[in-house]
Amino acid sequence: MIHIGNNIMKYRKESSTTQAALAEYLGVSPQAVSKWEQELSVPDVYLLPKIARFFNISIDTLFGNTELSTAEALTSKYTVQPNDKHYKEAIQSILSRGPKNTEGLKQLIKLENYRAHEFLKKGQVACQELLEVATDQEDIKSATIQLIRTKAMLGDLSFVESYVTHFESTQTAENFNYLLRAIDHLPKPYGSSLHGRR
Repeated sequence: MIHIGNNIMKYRKESSTTQAALAEYLGVSPQAVSKWEQELSVPDVYLLPKIARFFNISIDTLFGNTELSTAEALTSKYTVQPNDKHYKEAIQSILSRGPKNTEGLKQLIKLENYRAHEFLKKGQVACQELLEVATDQEDIKSATIQLIRTKAMLGDLSFVESYVTHFESTQTAENFNYLLRAIDHLPKPYGSSLHGRR
C-alpha cells in the first residue's frame, strides 16, 4: 500500500518546512497538505513532480519505492517480458545494493534461476527442431542425449517412460543405451532405485 502522505510529512519535517510554506509553493491550501499527511486525500498527479523537486527526491522515493522494491519490480518485469534489456536493468538494480546484501542476493537468485530456466527452454526447442530435420545418426544421437539432459534439468521426467516403452518395443542395444542415459539424468533417489534394477 502506498502511503504518499506519510512520505510528504516525513520529508517536510526533515527539511524543517511548515505545511503553510509547502502549500504556498504548490499553490494549494495548508488544509490540503494536512489532509494528505493524514492520508485523508492524495495530491493531484500533476503536483507529484513539483513535490518531489521541492524535497530534491525522485518520484519513486516520494512513493516510498526503495532500491529493493525497484529491484523486485524490475525482476518481475523480466519474468513477464524476458529479454536482455529487462535482464540488464534488473541485474544493475540488484547489484547497486552491494555484493553482500541479503535481500539483493535473494532477488539475484530469483532472477538468475528464471533466466537459466528461460535458456533451458530455448535449448529444448533447439534440440527438438534438430531432431525434426537431422539425418546424420551422430546429430540425432547428440540432440537426443542433450534433450534428455535439458528435460531433466527442467524437471520434466516424462521422457523416461517413453524410453522404457521404446526399448521394450525394439529391444536394441542403442535404445537400451538411451534408456540408461535417461536414467542417469534422473534425480538421485529415483535414479538410484532404477539403477538397482538393472
